[in-house]
Amino acid sequence: MPFHDDLDGAYDIDGLCDDYLNWPAPKQRRVLYLDGEMPAPTMQERARAIAGFDPPDDLDEWFRLVTPDLQEHSTPDLSTKDGQARLEPYLTDVDVVVIDNLSTLCRTGVENEAESWLPVQGWLLVLRRRGISVMVIHHAGKSGLQRGTSRREDVL
Repeated sequence: MPFHDDLDGAYDIDGLCDDYLNWPAPKQRRVLYLDGEMPAPTMQERARAIAGFDPPDDLDEWFRLVTPDLQEHSTPDLSTKDGQARLEPYLTDVDVVVIDNLSTLCRTGVENEAESWLPVQGWLLVLRRRGISVMVIHHAGKSGLQRGTSRREDVL
């Protein structure tokens, strides 16, 4: 899925548009978009293009953006308890989290080993129990399938 589709999907989910991939968004949802590689000005420019160049006044209330260059320290490593804890302040009142992408935001462990995925899987399950939906963006490998362990698909 190209980047614009990911960001467009997040914008549609926040309810400021009618639907995403023919799924209606009957109610506005607060979206936290975690980006692991793009600079904030580029993300903001693309978000404005999707929202139209006259975005709603309350866009920041519904769509929150975290990018590497907006962090005081390095981008949180979501495969560690510390990295997950660093995101906690951003999760207040959020309905949906978009993780874009696993390669840049989950840096600890060996990508091909199933055991390395367990800390992330546990955190995703905690978010689900809290009522927070998660959209995970991941790069394809050379074969065209996902990179790394297939264990990532176990709790979809």
